[in-house]
Amino acid sequence: MQYTLDNTVSDAATKVDRLTDVLRLPGGPDRAKFFRVVAFHGSASQSENVETQIVNLWTALETMSPSRENSSIVSCVSAALIPIISLNYFRQVFQSLTWDILRWNRHLLTKALRTATLPSESDLVKKGFCLVTLSENEKSLSGLLSDLGNFELLRYRIFTLNRKFQSASSASRLLTEHERRVRWQINRIYRARNRIIHSGSSPSNAKFLFANAHDYFDQVFDSSCALCSGSSGYDNYRDAFNFSNLLYEQYIAKLSATDKVDLASASTWLWMPPKEPDARRWFETESG
Repeated sequence: MQYTLDNTVSDAATKVDRLTDVLRLPGGPDRAKFFRVVAFHGSASQSENVETQIVNLWTALETMSPSRENSSIVSCVSAALIPIISLNYFRQVFQSLTWDILRWNRHLLTKALRTATLPSESDLVKKGFCLVTLSENEKSLSGLLSDLGNFELLRYRIFTLNRKFQSASSASRLLTEHERRVRWQINRIYRARNRIIHSGSSPSNAKFLFANAHDYFDQVFDSSCALCSGSSGYDNYRDAFNFSNLLYEQYIAKLSATDKVDLASASTWLWMPPKEPDARRWFETESG
């Protein structure tokens, strides 16, 4: 697993200043929650004990997640996390794949992309998505696969995604399966937290559970901050998570209406929020 490198002190300070300038949470009704979340995450990151890491990180996730009537704690956390994690899923998959191909051989990736059919304006992740999934790029992809040599695992990842995206229905099943796995993993993290607190023992897979919990936290914290930034952003977690659920429902509806994976639908599969968190721009309209 490759972990993200920390920012330099000056870069981190700049990002914090930019965040505090636009973020509305510290001045809203969830001010105390926001700083508790940051503190719990900091405690988890600074500790070298995996049990302490899991307990603190779960507490941070639980603090962010709005309570729901007649719902258990783990259900509330799942309801808050799953829409955001699912929205990010396909972009994360192809971002990881494209980056791994780039690290393997930048020249050969550039060569394959040069002969592929791609959107006129697209980032590298969308280009990688189109190269791997579109039928019209079969020749370019075959050339890339033949150049991989003994890199069997990378070839298998590319081949598997290519097959899964042969139809919109099989690609949609990937998202459904991922959502189910995330729900199971959230329950495992919660059971591990309870086991640590109530019996003082640690599960054998604690390190892997913490890695997943940290990934979930990073995605949800970043997205909630984006939703709570700017003049039109929210100032509390409940509204932010309710809105992310609406975004996910819209995303699922758009995928359901997509009958094939092609050049025009690439942006639909690779969901990405706008740079400015304005509710009027998060939802697409008939005219826009």
